[in-house]
Amino acid sequence: MCLRGKEKGKGNGKAKVAIMPKPRRPIDRYDAGMRALLEFATALAVVWAPTAFAQEVPDYHGRWQGAFLMAASAGPGGVSRPSQVHQGAIEIALDGSVRGGVPEAGCTLAGSGSAYVTSANATLELTLANCADTRFNGRYSGKLIGNPPLSYASLRLAGMGVPGSAADGNGPQLSAIVRR
Repeated sequence: MCLRGKEKGKGNGKAKVAIMPKPRRPIDRYDAGMRALLEFATALAVVWAPTAFAQEVPDYHGRWQGAFLMAASAGPGGVSRPSQVHQGAIEIALDGSVRGGVPEAGCTLAGSGSAYVTSANATLELTLANCADTRFNGRYSGKLIGNPPLSYASLRLAGMGVPGSAADGNGPQLSAIVRR
């Protein structure tokens, strides 16, 4: 690269010629480094992409099963009974209908569910029927709160409109940690 110009302070009209060496292209080194980084990132993407896209979007729909803790206030005559734990399951269909049961306790359940805050959680309105312990028959309202990173959900249901209702804290309650 050549630079031409007049020497300062001298009006002799002579041109000053400066010859400078061709600069190194730092871009060549930068390009090579970026190219290597890009190749590395592409290799990682190829390896990780199948596992990244294989993860399911958290959703409350589907079958959930686990141990159901059934607790209720004292039954007729004020006789208190201990809480019961039984295996059970619920199935939440895509249309929001809910079916399931706690067979060991003789209970069937049916109702509806809808998304709550995120697609991993649901609000549930259910009716339990045919329970061997009649204190658990009736309407329930509650939540299924999903924990996708740990692959489980917490189910909490409180009896509504029955003596000793959830409003006074003494009504029947169902709780469960359920998994798919």
